[in-house]
Amino acid sequence: ILLRSQGGGGIVLSRGLLRALIPMWHEVPCLGTSMHGDERLRDCIQALGVQMKTEAHFHQMDMVGGG
Repeated sequence: ILLRSQGGGGIVLSRGLLRALIPMWHEVPCLGTSMHGDERLRDCIQALGVQMKTEAHFHQMDMVGGG
């Protein structure tokens, strides 16, 4: 399972998932609708059939003056 947050707080991937993603990174399933960032990663993970879920307690913290 991939834990993801809303708003750019980051992602957590298991070592096993990373090992599965590396060989297919430049393959068609990973190039879906986007060539960059989170969307490309999502396309690859979905191609592997991995279930994703939102983690409510994993979020971005903006620092004062940081945007």
